[in-house]
Amino acid sequence: MYILRGNDQYGSYKELICSYKTIYINLYNLDVFDLSGEEDKRATLVRHESFQLWESKVHGMILFKNKDFIKISKNGIDIIALGTTTHRLKQDPEGKKRTIHSLDYFSFLKLDPINYLTFKCQDENKKSISVEQELTV
Repeated sequence: MYILRGNDQYGSYKELICSYKTIYINLYNLDVFDLSGEEDKRATLVRHESFQLWESKVHGMILFKNKDFIKISKNGIDIIALGTTTHRLKQDPEGKKRTIHSLDYFSFLKLDPINYLTFKCQDENKKSISVEQELTV
């Protein structure tokens, strides 16, 4: 769990980052919750689900400088960009140019501020983005 505080082009923010592995389901989950502003306007911002064998080790950490979440497992390193920068160009160790897109880039899909985006990346060939709605009681 991490709490991010700061300012960006949209103003000040305060977010709770929770990451966890789900036992027996083979999922690694990353949830981002908004903690700023009025309590009734706070919402889940993003959910990210990726494949991870429940019996294998995995570590996650946040890089505060550019709001990247790094997941390290025996399969390698995954970078999940949580910042508001739409994309960044990087070069991998083999010299190939890669583009890292921020999850926030897809916020235009939200129809209502209480909606959040779920990124399902369990299979490398089948990735999906869905718009979900907070359940209020």
